[in-house]
Amino acid sequence: MTSVCVTCIGRRCDQCKVGFFSLNTANAAGCEPCNCDASKSLNAVCDRETGQCPCKPHVHGRQCSSCELGYYWSTSQCLACDDHCSRVGTLPTSTCHSTTGQCVCKRYVIGRSCDTCRDGYYGLVSLTQLTDL
Repeated sequence: MTSVCVTCIGRRCDQCKVGFFSLNTANAAGCEPCNCDASKSLNAVCDRETGQCPCKPHVHGRQCSSCELGYYWSTSQCLACDDHCSRVGTLPTSTCHSTTGQCVCKRYVIGRSCDTCRDGYYGLVSLTQLTDL
């Protein structure tokens, strides 16, 4: 009795089907599913050997699961934190959260883009320290 090829193709089940990778005779199914993140990959077809999915720009990971450092996910693409975070209200050399886009704010600054003074403070228009009211 011969085994049934579920995830592979060929007369000897010697290649993975489209959407699968890493042919392994020790694996009862034959190959592993790609499981590309549909929203962050260009399509669901990964490399048949490595399993690397084709990622959208600034997306990384084998399954295209997250944005590169310095980028955050916004609806259908990774956007640069530098274009989103207030240069005045964000801590220097910091980046934003890769999923939420929340910037790392200076003390007494709030908001997703770090563009608003906390109650009781003013002076976010310059690079100087915020001042008490």
